Amino acid sequence: MQSGFDLRNYTFTMRLAADSATTEDKPTEVLLPGFHFPSDECVVEVSGGKWSIGHYDEDGGLTQKLKWWHNEGDQWLKVVGVRNSIQGTGPSGGEEEMGYLYQCQQAIYGSKCSVM
Repeated sequence: MQSGFDLRNYTFTMRLAADSATTEDKPTEVLLPGFHFPSDECVVEVSGGKWSIGHYDEDGGLTQKLKWWHNEGDQWLKVVGVRNSIQGTGPSGGEEEMGYLYQCQQAIYGSKCSVM
C-alpha cells in the first residue's frame, strides 16, 4: 500500500493491492480531515467499486471517514479537497493571505522560531 497527502494541491492519494474484494461489513476506511476535505465539496475518484463519506461519533469526538468497497487486485483512490480562504499559499503563490503551508515552510526554512 502507498498513500500520500499533497498539501499544496489538497490531494490525498492511495494505491493498494487487495488479495480479495472488500466485504460489505469491512470496507477500506480513510480518515479525512473535514478542514481540507469538506464532505459536500471534495471530489473522490476510485479505480472501481463504491464509496461513501460519513461522520462517526468515536471516542467522544466526531470523525469524518471515507469508506471504500473495492474489488481485488490493484486499486487506487484520489480525493481532492478544497482551498479554504484561510489556506492561501502565501506570497509565493500569489495569494494575499499567508496560509498554513507557507507558515510551515517559513518555520522550517525561514528564520522564524515558534513554540507550540
